[in-house]
Amino acid sequence: MDPTKKDWLSAYFDLARSEHTAYRLGDLTVSQRLYRALHASGIIFGHPIKIPLDIAIDLAEWPVEERIQLIMAESFMTVFLSQQSALSLSNTSLEKAMDSFLKWVEIRYPKMNHKGINPFAKPSKTLQFERFLKQHIQVKGEWNAQFWRGYFQNSKLFVDLLVYQAFLQNEGQQSTEQLAEKHLQIHWRLLLKINSGLNKMQLEDQEKSKILHPLIDAMDLSKSERNKAQNHLSNRKEMEVGSLDWLSEKFINDNTALCLWASGLEIEKHLQSLEDSTELISFLQSLLSIESFVIHNWGAINHLQSKQSYQQLGVQFSSHLKQLLQYDLAKIKNGIAQAQALNELLSESQKRALSSTEYQSIRQQLLDIITPSELLSYIPLPLLFLTASTLLKSIPDEAFGVDFSLDKIVQRRGNRVIN
Repeated sequence: MDPTKKDWLSAYFDLARSEHTAYRLGDLTVSQRLYRALHASGIIFGHPIKIPLDIAIDLAEWPVEERIQLIMAESFMTVFLSQQSALSLSNTSLEKAMDSFLKWVEIRYPKMNHKGINPFAKPSKTLQFERFLKQHIQVKGEWNAQFWRGYFQNSKLFVDLLVYQAFLQNEGQQSTEQLAEKHLQIHWRLLLKINSGLNKMQLEDQEKSKILHPLIDAMDLSKSERNKAQNHLSNRKEMEVGSLDWLSEKFINDNTALCLWASGLEIEKHLQSLEDSTELISFLQSLLSIESFVIHNWGAINHLQSKQSYQQLGVQFSSHLKQLLQYDLAKIKNGIAQAQALNELLSESQKRALSSTEYQSIRQQLLDIITPSELLSYIPLPLLFLTASTLLKSIPDEAFGVDFSLDKIVQRRGNRVIN
């Protein structure tokens, strides 16, 4: 599949069709399921690096614009399928998806010429959508040179997905003005939330403007709205704005946390300043989601990587997971108490060095206990990173019985046993 050739999107969907499987809802809402599905792509965090589907396409050699176009195409498909009762990508669902995409494009971007110049030509629906993506997604050299500018331009793409989801939920009955208003509401709330977070961290105006002015540029504001935004930032006043749907709020919370995190600010100090438990839980969930994404893709996201060492990141992730699980301590404590095989192994670990097989058993049992937690259910955890040792450090000490202490685990070093 050559992304520089005409109608490559049709070739992609032919290839991807057999890889799509039904999205299982389980105990998740539709929006939580969609969040999980799109998490790995990085599009939620302004870092679109892979398609949200486990398919053998190496995007490393693709031109940047075409790579983002493919990620967006699959993300749109993921949004569409998440709203349907028939969730596999069949010929029928692909046809319906294309009809839905193009109707949304015509209403949301009425000036976009996705049908081509020739009025007598009848391009396929996938080709029309491909043309829209090509016109809509552009990458400028200056964005690569300036992290915040490129980041907010990329994060704007996820706002398109949020507006498309709202369009589907309203059965395509919204007007151009209503969709544009939804787009603006999300961006305004993101701007105000990030500004509030930076103010709490007492960031100087000059440093704050380096972050927020690129966001204002990405919002495509009218002159009056732009002046309103800049006046608000200079006055440092809090401004109330109505709440949005769950996924929009999650996007805003995650990207607020990412801005503070990527700015090199003292996140732990910010956590300590959050007195409301709901706000603290939400911020911890966002941090864990970001850290999971970075751990999964270490080395592929240079700016975020440069702000951390892998070891430091691992310590932070473990600490934040432990803080979050404190809010579900009773259930976790009960789950561990009822796991007889787990408790026997934990007790044995205080007397002798366990084998790798035994540690693997501890790891799996601990994962089975914590992953159903409502606080973690929609966050894709970095499972390869979560060894038995890491999990034992990441679960509150109070969750374990009195017969177990992390400090008393007998460990093996070569041929020696160290108590």
